[in-house]
Amino acid sequence: LQDALIGLGYKLGDWNPYTQGFRRGADGVYGSATETQVANFQTATGLAPTGIADPLTVAVLALATP
Repeated sequence: LQDALIGLGYKLGDWNPYTQGFRRGADGVYGSATETQVANFQTATGLAPTGIADPLTVAVLALATP
């Protein structure tokens, strides 16, 4: 899930104050950053922005992933 979101350009990871950017990477934890980006993906694809990776969201994400 996180790798697919990252592949589509959604930012996941920690803010790095030294580079002023995000340290990208999937950590396998469905935390607040993942929830936020799932909701952003849902909004972008016309789904209800719940932040929950329900079966419909996962299916749409799979179709959107190159």
